[in-house]
Parts: sequence; C-alpha cells; structure tokens
Amino acid sequence: MNDEGDFVGFDVVIGNPPYIQIQTLSESEKKVFTIQLYKTFDKSADLYCLFYELGFNILSHKGNLNLITSNKFIRSKYGLNTRLFLEERQIVEMIDFVELPLFENAATFPFNFVD
Repeated sequence: MNDEGDFVGFDVVIGNPPYIQIQTLSESEKKVFTIQLYKTFDKSADLYCLFYELGFNILSHKGNLNLITSNKFIRSKYGLNTRLFLEERQIVEMIDFVELPLFENAATFPFNFVD
C-alpha cells in the first residue's frame, strides 16, 4: 500500500501453483478464466500457466516473481500464450533446471526466472 492506501503490489511473490489441466475443469470454471481475460489462457494448458500472469499482475514495479512449475510450457503448443506473455515482460533471466532432481519426490522439474 502506498501512503494513500492504494495497492501498489508485492515486492516478492513466491508460489507453487497447482498442476491441473484446464480441459478437465467444468465449463463454468473455464468461463471464469475467459471472463477475467487471462492472456495466458489456453483451453489445453495447465492451470499453472495462468499463475505467471496472476503473479505479474500483483507484483510491484521491479518486483520478483518466483514460481516452482513445470517447464513444459517452454516447448508445448499450449504454452504459446504464456511464452508471449513472458516475452512482453522482458524477463531478465530464466532458469530451467531441466532434469536436475532438486526435489526427491517431485513429479516435475522446476523452472524459475528473474525479472
């Protein structure tokens, strides 16, 4: 909050969004995301893709977004909207841990970027 009480965003956002395929959601649940006009929405994507956009939308200027997510959006067709969204944000650094097993019981490989 600024001195006038306006929300100016968080300096740091850290999260581990859910891995849920949007196509498995009900039509009314999918409609919520289209009504909210998510640029990253794709009917075949995973819900975690929307969290990139949501995270940026609640960051302060020069804020830092840190999400532990799958890296599949980098190469998949469903990740195109997310890639375009991130490109617009002129990301300074992206870290793809590829196949390094950082977490013993994780079912996916982590990915991080620095703004």
